[in-house]
Amino acid sequence: MRMPAAIGAAALIIGVGVIALAQETQQLPGFGTGIVKVAGTVDIGNTPLVIAHQAGEWKMVVTNPVDVRVANTPTVSVASPDFVRKGSRYEITWSTGDRQQISVVELGPGAWMKVDAGAKQRWVNLSSARAIDEVP
Repeated sequence: MRMPAAIGAAALIIGVGVIALAQETQQLPGFGTGIVKVAGTVDIGNTPLVIAHQAGEWKMVVTNPVDVRVANTPTVSVASPDFVRKGSRYEITWSTGDRQQISVVELGPGAWMKVDAGAKQRWVNLSSARAIDEVP
């Protein structure tokens, strides 16, 4: 007697489990299907006012930067000004605003000049000059 009751109980549990796990389907869209039709107007007039602003410092971190290598680039040289002559004196205004009087001893490649600047001779690059005035 116990055996048929146990088999019946097991069949009942399996049947209830199958029914519980089955998905519910509906013929028309509606609640429970994930599809809902809205007809008419929707009032969203009572939305709260949201005011957001930055508080504190912004911090930005770059992670996993790409390794960039520049190779086989052509050499770029700036030509010396055509009006600069060996043996002449010039007043140079550098990009910092400092002024200096020089006497050109030798013209070098690019904008390099060997100059006599008072007590010593040195090489300067005139490409960083803001102004070059000839001194008579």
